[in-house]
Amino acid sequence: EGKNTKKKGGVKIRDEPPVDGKQIVRGIIGIYSPIHRIGKTKFAIRFGQRMARQIPVLYLNLEGYSGMDYYFQEGQGKNLGDLLYCMKQERGDYGIKISSMTGQAGGMDYILPMENEQDLKAVKCSEWLSLIDMISEKCIYEAVILDLGECIDGVYEILRKCTKKYS
Repeated sequence: EGKNTKKKGGVKIRDEPPVDGKQIVRGIIGIYSPIHRIGKTKFAIRFGQRMARQIPVLYLNLEGYSGMDYYFQEGQGKNLGDLLYCMKQERGDYGIKISSMTGQAGGMDYILPMENEQDLKAVKCSEWLSLIDMISEKCIYEAVILDLGECIDGVYEILRKCTKKYS
């Protein structure tokens, strides 16, 4: 076990994400665990913020209870549900729309998560995949971090789409 690794509930977790200047991960990054309260969101945010020192990063929280009030206190305004609604409108200005919805923390962009778990559960896997494709194709982000919860439809299909997975 390295100096940044500790155990919580029998599961190894890292305080500091593995990022250095030579091996920045690009693409869609999925962070998932069926075990709750092990520091997954904290890991995902720190990971994104460290990567954001060198490349543009977008963080999306796809959990039923995101805890975003704790992590992003200024969290007011548009959220992931609003972005999904805009995507359904078949607009051509997705990149501009996303940039108007993002907040920033530690150099990393984020879009606030959906507030209601039932709304999150109602989003189909195909919609998540379309959103991920749209962000990859139309936006400036070199890395998109998906902080995944098991309540979303198609979590394993979404993980298969990821360039890199942390669990």
